[in-house]
Amino acid sequence: MEVSKIFGKAMVDNEVKGFKQLSELAGISYERTIRIMKDEPSAKMVDVIAVADCLNLKLKFIVKGE
Repeated sequence: MEVSKIFGKAMVDNEVKGFKQLSELAGISYERTIRIMKDEPSAKMVDVIAVADCLNLKLKFIVKGE
């Protein structure tokens, strides 16, 4: 899962200046934000969804092979 690249671009587009600001906007801890932005597999899906939402992104699941 490499959401960090997508989230990094969205941070620029939404004028989010850093991970501290991102964590405040998403309502999650700084540590959880860092975990997501380092693409660590221990990141919780609910936290990824919170970050995506505050960056005006939506997660979409697709069937493998499409």
